[in-house]
Amino acid sequence: MWINSLGIESYVTNLFDDVQDGIVLLQTMDRIRPGIVCWSKVNMNPTMVFKRVENSNYAVVLGKGPFRFSLVGVQGKDIVDGNRKLTLALIWQLMRCHLVEFLESLRQQGGASKPISDEEIVRWANERVSNSGSTRNMRDFSHKDLGKQLNDWPTNRLLILPCTLSF
Repeated sequence: MWINSLGIESYVTNLFDDVQDGIVLLQTMDRIRPGIVCWSKVNMNPTMVFKRVENSNYAVVLGKGPFRFSLVGVQGKDIVDGNRKLTLALIWQLMRCHLVEFLESLRQQGGASKPISDEEIVRWANERVSNSGSTRNMRDFSHKDLGKQLNDWPTNRLLILPCTLSF
């Protein structure tokens, strides 16, 4: 799981259960952008529901504020209640933010200063898939069949660096 790969203090086994107290979300945000979370505002042992809602609300505030995520209609209570769709709205944007910042750091190491765009990521993915002989492609990240394509093993296999696969 992506969150576990970040090396945060908590280990996630069930995404929707494990993020309900807001702590995992805040640890993830702080790992992606160190120092962004003011830990004195966080309830570290939230046994009561309203304390979990406070933590989750804080994660949503950070998502809407410094991260500039689109979280229309998302509230901490939705995360505490285990609303899968609204929880994933935040998680997906965290994951995307982490990936884009990682790619930009690689680009800067290579001497480029221009930020990476969605169009460049989509073009790269389409080239990888096309070079394999497949006719699949996507227009952008809001492509209606993107979810189905990401769950397709042959397409995924083409996007993963061969050296990272072990059969």
